[in-house]
Amino acid sequence: MDLSKAIAYNGVTSGVTRTASGPSYGWQVEDATFSDAEVAGYLDKAALRDGVDAGDVYLGRRLLNIQASVMGSSKGDGWDRLQDWLAAFSPRLAYNADTANLGFLPFTFYQPTADIVTWPTSAYADGIPMQFYARPAALPSWRVARDATGGVSGAGIAFDVRVPLLMRDPRKYLQTEVSVAVSTATSTVSYRGDYPTFGTMVISKPTATAADNFTLYLGGLTTVLDLSTATGTSYTVDYEDRLVYHSGDGTSRMGWVTGGVNGKEIDVGRTFRMANTTGITGVTLTYREAWA
Repeated sequence: MDLSKAIAYNGVTSGVTRTASGPSYGWQVEDATFSDAEVAGYLDKAALRDGVDAGDVYLGRRLLNIQASVMGSSKGDGWDRLQDWLAAFSPRLAYNADTANLGFLPFTFYQPTADIVTWPTSAYADGIPMQFYARPAALPSWRVARDATGGVSGAGIAFDVRVPLLMRDPRKYLQTEVSVAVSTATSTVSYRGDYPTFGTMVISKPTATAADNFTLYLGGLTTVLDLSTATGTSYTVDYEDRLVYHSGDGTSRMGWVTGGVNGKEIDVGRTFRMANTTGITGVTLTYREAWA
């Protein structure tokens, strides 16, 4: 995380305006501390021998503690900016901003890189644009000190603020999604991240002649759908939720699925294709690259 570049969350973006004739104003992150991510995996004493029996490993939640400075060009301006910052990082107001995702909003930032072949400076001048999905774990705290916040109103004002952010998904994601057309030929995913992520398949407006055994292949696993009654709209196969959604009303269409929504997480080397495509006008694979 490059603290000198823009960091944004819930409508507020970092940046300090410095003037030659007056006080600075804006806000900036001074320190960002990442916690360990919890590891969820079965462990139990091995029977009649040394060591333990172990199961699959998955990561749990992650915490990010932010320390920032909020500055105003006057006493009133500083308190107004502080109030805007506190509202942006309020757990309840973050939840209200996106109740469907339970308040886990994009916390966006840039990560420096020397790999300018993969991330050319012509397109990524500030570095790799990444984001967490974060929700404040508590109300922000702030400090009011006489030396920093008292005195002449026109001399400016500054506040030290802190807030813990909770990520239920510990991955860092690219800020933009990647979308590629799916065909009947086997294709390999273009992937620049280092950590697997889930994707979706969007099926565009199948006609009344759509096959009853339309098949998607992702990562060596298959999903078979009966689309013979699916006409006039688009449908989304979500490999994270393991559900099929109608794009118009968001309702599930699991009655079309044969054998479950099967597909591995996407990472380097994953392949995809489709088969039995009668009546299908197009399919798109969409995913967001991820990092540990």
